[in-house]
Amino acid sequence: MFEIPDKKQLIDIAVTKHRNLVDQYTSECEDMKSSETSLTQQIHKEKEELAARSNRKEVLEEKRKLLCYQAEKMLQQLFDMLLTTDNTGTGHLKQIHKTLIQKGIELDKTKNLQKERALIDEIKTVLEKIPQNNEVSKIIALINKKFEGAAASQTELQNLSNIKAQKTADKTQIKDISGRILWLKEQIDKHKQALSYWQEGLQ
Repeated sequence: MFEIPDKKQLIDIAVTKHRNLVDQYTSECEDMKSSETSLTQQIHKEKEELAARSNRKEVLEEKRKLLCYQAEKMLQQLFDMLLTTDNTGTGHLKQIHKTLIQKGIELDKTKNLQKERALIDEIKTVLEKIPQNNEVSKIIALINKKFEGAAASQTELQNLSNIKAQKTADKTQIKDISGRILWLKEQIDKHKQALSYWQEGLQ
């Protein structure tokens, strides 16, 4: 025989229903909040990494330019010194100087890593043709060091440029989650009110 629930049983059913919904929505809301926090932190981290790479690229570009400039100035000073002290090989030195100036111009213009490496090696080879003593050897070593530093900067710069931005989250996702959290909070409040209402009926 079908038994009709009495008032207390009906209230118990209503209380259980609303309590379960409060628990369910509260649990989901906490999960959503955790996801929102995680995504916000991830977006912030990605922005910081992007800014850091951008700043580093600017530093490397300036460093490369500065090192090349310093190397070229040292070359000019070296030849100024050589051409005033070595009158016997003036023609040979002028030809070497002319070649190095041309290589320097090409180096300033190139953005290709392989081309830059080749030009620096060519410059080193040409520098070896300069008649050397202890002082000249030291200057050439410093010039080579400057060019190597410029090449290292260009290598790092290219590596940074090849890094693709890792975008694992965007503001749309956070907006969707925030909207869901707001809806869940409204549902929790609504069912808490209903729960309170039915619980009063048990008293």
